[in-house]
Amino acid sequence: MREEATDPVPADVEAEAKAFIYFKESTNRLDAVNSIGCIGLGQDCNGQLVKDCPEWRTDRACQEAYWERYVLNRYGTWAEAKAFWQARVPINGSDVGHWW
Repeated sequence: MREEATDPVPADVEAEAKAFIYFKESTNRLDAVNSIGCIGLGQDCNGQLVKDCPEWRTDRACQEAYWERYVLNRYGTWAEAKAFWQARVPINGSDVGHWW
């Protein structure tokens, strides 16, 4: 479970972090699909985006709401999500990054 943020993150920092993730994950394309089938602005790989946003290819408002919930629930802030994305973390014995 994530720790609660102690100080609010400035809006411009949050906006930059969100833009960074969207660009790195999908080049800011709603309809992006990667080589393993992850989709959308933030590259959902578990199929939940399709369930929550049936028109995900064209519905920016739905995707924005979906990713906002994801970020707040998992990281607390977009800035923390960006920091995690940039971190090198061990997965299956390999030091990897760019996962969020």
